[in-house]
Amino acid sequence: MQLTPDCIRDVLLELETFHIGVYKVDSFQNCLLHYSSEQILYTLIKLYEGAYINAQLIRSPDGQLITFRVYDMTFQGHEFLEKIRSDTVWDQKLKPV
Repeated sequence: MQLTPDCIRDVLLELETFHIGVYKVDSFQNCLLHYSSEQILYTLIKLYEGAYINAQLIRSPDGQLITFRVYDMTFQGHEFLEKIRSDTVWDQKLKPV
């Protein structure tokens, strides 16, 4: 699956609006309708692997995903989001061609 920069940005912007709690992929799917649940899940997993979000990832012994819960954004995630937040900066300099 391809990691989409627009999805990364949209997921982080959406997560920033959430209250402290535990969220499943469905919480993002309801807000980010132009992405598939698989694309959102993949993006969230990659953000977790990159230490941009705090989450819980549980897989079965054969590698199947059992549970994925998102808690919040890390300090590193907030710093990254600040760099890509501006639509002008995103569209002109940071968004991949």
